[in-house]
Amino acid sequence: MSTQLEKDVKFIKRTVETHIGDGGSGVHAMANNKAPGFMGPKEFSNIQSIFNGRKPAYGQDLTELAPGFYHGSNFKNAPSEVDSNAACEVDVSLSYDGFKQITFRHNFENKMWTRTQHKSVWGLWSNCRQETLLWEGSVAEPNTPMRFAEPYADFDRLKFVVVGNSNTSEVYEAKIDGDNIAVPWTNMPDPVAGQTYIPQFQNGEIIVRLSADGIQFYIQWNTSISIFSGGISKIPDVGHIKQIWGVR
Repeated sequence: MSTQLEKDVKFIKRTVETHIGDGGSGVHAMANNKAPGFMGPKEFSNIQSIFNGRKPAYGQDLTELAPGFYHGSNFKNAPSEVDSNAACEVDVSLSYDGFKQITFRHNFENKMWTRTQHKSVWGLWSNCRQETLLWEGSVAEPNTPMRFAEPYADFDRLKFVVVGNSNTSEVYEAKIDGDNIAVPWTNMPDPVAGQTYIPQFQNGEIIVRLSADGIQFYIQWNTSISIFSGGISKIPDVGHIKQIWGVR
């Protein structure tokens, strides 16, 4: 017959093993789908669900999916911009007050949307803006070949960061439509930067030519004018492109 001490020791042993999750062989180990590490049975069961992989959900209504991770196509109530046959991934979670939150990803185009439910009412799809730095440097001279880090055709728009002779940055964003983009810039002389102040307004334009290979580009034309006391004259100062970002 077991003594009370032996019973207490067995009870403590079971409690400790339950607390650390795996009988004592992996205290403080990293939790994954095979080992709970420093985690109880309930927590281990919860984290295992993350590693179960995505379930197929072809043709299903996104708003009816239970919390989990899915893949498929031809989803109902998907973002209208997405081709119904496109392969997509869906993450469904619950907010702190029990309402659904959906993240929808178009794999091939690398675009993402989110949609949330509030008090049982679904909001509209929101496109998650993505910006990728495609080029960085300083260029003003025409006909200098340069290369993007990724093909510009993978993006909807290009965003240019341009600096005039006052070193003040301006941002201009344009839709990719054709093989050239006209990037405007304006500038006021800056006495703090050592530039002689005169009451003039400078305006310029940089023509960026995009190559057919999707990677190379160059400045085709870079010119500027000065408007002073009602007169217009061409000036040698031109804008410099500092960065080009791809926008989805």
